[in-house]
Amino acid sequence: MQISKQSPIRPTNRQPLLADIISAIKLSAPMAGAQLATIALQVTDNIVCGRLGAEALGGVGLGSAAYSMLFYPCMGSVAAVSPLVAHAHGAQDKAAARRSLQHALMLALVLGLMCFMLFAHVGRVLTWMGQPPELVRVAEDYMLAMRWGALPALLVVAMRGFLDSLSLPRVGLIVAISGIVVNLFANWVLVFGHLGSPALGVAGSGWATCGVNIWMALCLAGYIAWERLLKDYHVFAGPWRLELTTLGELLRLGLPMAMGIVAEVWLFTGMSFLMGRISTTAVAAHQIALNAASVAFMIAMGTANASTVRVGQAMGRGDLEGARRAGLIGMALGMSCMSLTGLIFWLFPLTVIGVYLNLDDSANASVIALAAQLIHLAALFQIFDALQVTSQGALRGLKDSFAPMLIGFASYWGVGLGSGFWLGFGLGWGAEGLWVGLILGLLAAGLALSTRFIWRLRRLRQLRLLNSGHCEFATDSEKSDDSVQVPLH
Repeated sequence: MQISKQSPIRPTNRQPLLADIISAIKLSAPMAGAQLATIALQVTDNIVCGRLGAEALGGVGLGSAAYSMLFYPCMGSVAAVSPLVAHAHGAQDKAAARRSLQHALMLALVLGLMCFMLFAHVGRVLTWMGQPPELVRVAEDYMLAMRWGALPALLVVAMRGFLDSLSLPRVGLIVAISGIVVNLFANWVLVFGHLGSPALGVAGSGWATCGVNIWMALCLAGYIAWERLLKDYHVFAGPWRLELTTLGELLRLGLPMAMGIVAEVWLFTGMSFLMGRISTTAVAAHQIALNAASVAFMIAMGTANASTVRVGQAMGRGDLEGARRAGLIGMALGMSCMSLTGLIFWLFPLTVIGVYLNLDDSANASVIALAAQLIHLAALFQIFDALQVTSQGALRGLKDSFAPMLIGFASYWGVGLGSGFWLGFGLGWGAEGLWVGLILGLLAAGLALSTRFIWRLRRLRQLRLLNSGHCEFATDSEKSDDSVQVPLH
């Protein structure tokens, strides 16, 4: 971020607060819907595999945990395209937006191939970590199929981030909804063996998700290539040159984002592995509660992504007050929505559990009892989870990712994992103790990240005053094209 005394910022026409809130909701709603549709793929896998029994559900839970630990950091690196394109859109620089997406796609190719190779060794790692052998076999079957979908999944992240940052979130929502339909059909065919297909069990669920990722990548690429409003970006027709400046900016923002995701995701997946040291029942119950909480979390994640876009666009225009309001509104929206989901968890835990397991089957009694306790705990951390993720989203809009990474490691691993391990094993609280650690880690992260956002905006405002009200928020790549852009709403 550069400050200049020569170029005044562009004037902004700020909306009234109510209009600003409505704008945030209009952008957040389809982005949250797209996130819910995306997580529905994983939920579908868990529901289908839950019909195969608690062992299948626990094995898929371990496989999903391993997938998250390896895939989500790569996703974080590619997701840096969103704030970069948002800044370029606010600065009316189509060339910079195009270059950012092209380099994100190239990065996705490299990281996707890495994931493909790493996923082949998940079974050995789980065995080394002391997980139950019967669950490791299931997880390995699931992951050997899932690895084929890692590359197209990363391409989806890059292209959807590009469209979201141009205020076109409905495209990603429609494509994600179509993915649910494809995934349900593919699971029905491959898992249970319909329409002449062999019954592949949990491996079939992995192959179904792989096929859906390919489908969504092709849909988004087709839209970007042929949509009239995007012709001027020349994403696929324009020159493809590896530019170290653009790649460096993507990595400077993306690598800390990736490590921040490592800190958060590894907190939850680390808990999954610790559950494996308690019992198979604990793994299955944890998977149900965590999966339900993940569905609710997607609402806040969509709001956080919208905050990244709105804050980034405001910074591209040089509008500090607009960026501040966008970030705070996103935090308020996220916490409000998650408060409602927390209330649902608290009042109707058995209804949630019934989505995954047969409540009338006596063989599931121990899993149901423990899952009900964990879902009550999940209800408590909803608002803290919303605060931390929306604060992260707002900070990414400021292109601030290094300090949030440090905050994440301190909060999730220091406070969360540390206190959870002590409570779960040191004090003998078991699975409940591990989940109390989750709550404490999310609380610490939410408070620290939201404070960081407020401080950063205050600091930028002070810098503006020191420079006599003249500042320019643009990178070198964002200054390369002075063409005027028609907003794509």
